[in-house]
Amino acid sequence: MVLCLALLLTLVCASALAAVPSKYTSNGKQINMITTYGDFTVVDSVLLEEPKCKTGKARLIFMGGNSEIIDVDPLHDVEVKVKGSNVPLCEANGVGQYVCKDCGAVDPYKEGDIPISPTGHHFTKLVIDQKETCTKDGKLHYECSTCGKKQTTEEKGVPPFDQTVYYEIITAHGFVPGVYKVVKEQTCKEGGQRYRLCAKCGEPELDSYPGGSIVYDAVYALPADHTYGDWIVDTTIPACMPGVKVRYCSVCNYKDTVVIPPSREHEFKVTLVFTGTCTQTGGLADAVTPADVDATRSKKVCKTCGQEVPFDPYSDIPANCYDQHTFVSDPNGVNIPAECVGGLDGTQTLICTKCGGHRVHNIPHATEHKWGEWVLKVKPGTDGTPNGVWERSCTNYHCIAKDTYVGKTAPKGATPIATPTTKPTTTDAPVYTGVEKYSLASWSFNGSGVSGQVAGNVSYRTPGLKVNVIVYTPTGTFLSVSSPVDEDGKFDVSAGGAVYAVSLQLKDNNKTYQNDGRYI
Repeated sequence: MVLCLALLLTLVCASALAAVPSKYTSNGKQINMITTYGDFTVVDSVLLEEPKCKTGKARLIFMGGNSEIIDVDPLHDVEVKVKGSNVPLCEANGVGQYVCKDCGAVDPYKEGDIPISPTGHHFTKLVIDQKETCTKDGKLHYECSTCGKKQTTEEKGVPPFDQTVYYEIITAHGFVPGVYKVVKEQTCKEGGQRYRLCAKCGEPELDSYPGGSIVYDAVYALPADHTYGDWIVDTTIPACMPGVKVRYCSVCNYKDTVVIPPSREHEFKVTLVFTGTCTQTGGLADAVTPADVDATRSKKVCKTCGQEVPFDPYSDIPANCYDQHTFVSDPNGVNIPAECVGGLDGTQTLICTKCGGHRVHNIPHATEHKWGEWVLKVKPGTDGTPNGVWERSCTNYHCIAKDTYVGKTAPKGATPIATPTTKPTTTDAPVYTGVEKYSLASWSFNGSGVSGQVAGNVSYRTPGLKVNVIVYTPTGTFLSVSSPVDEDGKFDVSAGGAVYAVSLQLKDNNKTYQNDGRYI
């Protein structure tokens, strides 16, 4: 009774557990196919621990209720991978082995080399043997992208179905206009040379004749148009004459010139020179006829441009001049002043108030000089000279005559030399007109108007430097006294007499460098 109850309990428990699937093994044996284990009869099996990439556990259930836990061989999810470098080639097998996808371990129960079939050729690589141009066909072939083998006609499946390489023809595309290639630049002065390139292949455009010659641009072979700036009109040309306007090329500076027609007619001025004489002031006694006019000396000139045309006494004498003229001085006429003694006569242009006709009036030359004002050129006492020099010039036209006067006092009509009224005082201001190295630092004159003492100093000295004192009197006489400059640059000069002016000079070897005057 007890034995039957235990057996029943074992069967109930076993039926509650799932049997181990057939894919699990233990020591290489399929677990669900194990029927005996030692002296025990196996009635069922239960998977306790999943053997994924490691050893698992399973329970074997025996008849009578006993059981035993056994190891479950590791289970790998394997795939075939190339073994080492034995990859399959296009026409040769490769060598592979089973490798776990999860842990990378080689499946120990599926060891051994596994052949991998050849991959076969993949003719996907296009190789152009000869590129097509505008006029010539090209060709190409295909190569295996793996091993580089050229595809044959047999592999392509086209005649002649042998091992010859299969080529495809690339049809010439014809000329596609692209950019120009310049051989020689076109300029304003001369034409250039260029031809067009094909936009696809870069080949030059060829003509249709056998052999094909390059087609050059005929328009580019001609000189280019000039690039002109604005027109510049010559405004100095009178409106009654043909004008000119120019413009320049900004590239080659070529000058383009256009003549502009006159905008108006000439306006002539008639100058009549008569053969007769005036019998009364301002006119002729008789009416003017062609016989009264000197045709060779009379002129017909445009007032604006000065162009002169031949004078015709029968057509160019104004009609109303057949009456008596009334002449006055022409303010716009060309007048030549009369010259001085021995010179040329002058002329004055007269104009008729009725007709505008002209005549020339003679002006005799001067018979004597017309002197201007006296100008003092050299002051009395300059550089030790007692006399002064005055000069005046003739004011007549074209006269260069001069009149000179030499004396101690000013000539008649000249401005007298001013007499000083103030005495000099000591000054520290350096005054000089010569070289910069000499300068009178200070000097003074102490006197009563009859005699005095001059003393001072020089800012710079050299051996032989002297101070020259010139003393003037009211009568124009003068006295010159020299004094050497000592080592300290000082000097001391005594002067006597009726003194009214004193002038100092610095002299180096008798060469005057500076002149400084003071008056009393």
